[in-house]
Amino acid sequence: TIKGPFDADKVYWFNIIGLHNIRLIKDIGDIFDIHPMDLEDIVHVSQWSKIEINDSYLFSIFKMMYLKQAEIIHEHLGIVQHNNILLTFQETSGDVFDGIRKRLENNHNNSREYGSEFLFYSLIDALVDQYFEILNRLAADIKNIELRIYDSDLKSRENIYYLRKELLHLINSVTPIKDSIKSLVNKEIINKDMLPYYNDLLDHLNQISDALRAYKEMTNSLHEMQMANAS
Repeated sequence: TIKGPFDADKVYWFNIIGLHNIRLIKDIGDIFDIHPMDLEDIVHVSQWSKIEINDSYLFSIFKMMYLKQAEIIHEHLGIVQHNNILLTFQETSGDVFDGIRKRLENNHNNSREYGSEFLFYSLIDALVDQYFEILNRLAADIKNIELRIYDSDLKSRENIYYLRKELLHLINSVTPIKDSIKSLVNKEIINKDMLPYYNDLLDHLNQISDALRAYKEMTNSLHEMQMANAS
């Protein structure tokens, strides 16, 4: 149960698991005055990534992707930053934030100094780190498929479709985040002390975007090679 009053000198992070519990999410929305349309976006897992500035809080939707036992996991994530309070809404237990939790427990996180704004940045940074991990995995898969195509392995067609699908997931996750953060920086909405962190984050997102474009072209070429071999 989430109850106030909340100490203004502290930073609170509430992690809500289970988007199917509509009653709980509505109650939390009432406590923190979250708009019903934003609550709808939190429970609708098909909603695209975005960051929006509302009257009293920062609202965002992300696609959390991470590797679990060689499988790429996709999860819908909603985040609300409201003064010194951060709310995260996710589908199931298990995520990419354990490193942040450990640093908070050991008092090794700048959230103590910069408040919930730094914690919000830290969550996005953790998501982006996982995007790099998935890119490395897909790069290895592309290399393996290329070798198999040269060996006339016709079963590689399924793997190419899988790669193209995962690359599309990444593109649809990364592009809106990059555009939203760029808008936050350009409009000078965020704390000036946080600008170096967000600029570094933008550099990473640009690197990922460039890699995604290159890998997309490579998978298209692999598809054409595979079709030629099949002919």
